[in-house]
Amino acid sequence: MVLIVKILSIAIIVYGCVIVLRPQALKKMFAYFEKDNRLNIGSVCKALFGILFIIAARDCRVSWVIFFFGALAVLGGVVGLIMKRESLIKMIKWWEKRPNRQVSMMGLVVVVMGVLMVLAI
Repeated sequence: MVLIVKILSIAIIVYGCVIVLRPQALKKMFAYFEKDNRLNIGSVCKALFGILFIIAARDCRVSWVIFFFGALAVLGGVVGLIMKRESLIKMIKWWEKRPNRQVSMMGLVVVVMGVLMVLAI
């Protein structure tokens, strides 16, 4: 279980690096998720990853860090399922209008979160 969390944490770091180096990649991802029911599928995946983190937290060195990020993921996934599609699309459109520098800074936050998770495992 810890190995899966470690792999996901490394994937989060790589994802953050891609956002930092190519902010347009995040905007393309948003365009992909705007179509059909992809927002719901993404929310369910986010919640499932969060549950996986929460279950694996007890086997980690600093379990509260993994539990915290897992709880945030579950909360984000549930909120994504509860919110109206129009509201989610408005938030996506807001992010798409952000300058590339601001998007890159958010990517840096994602990298830091991933590093914290890897260090906590």
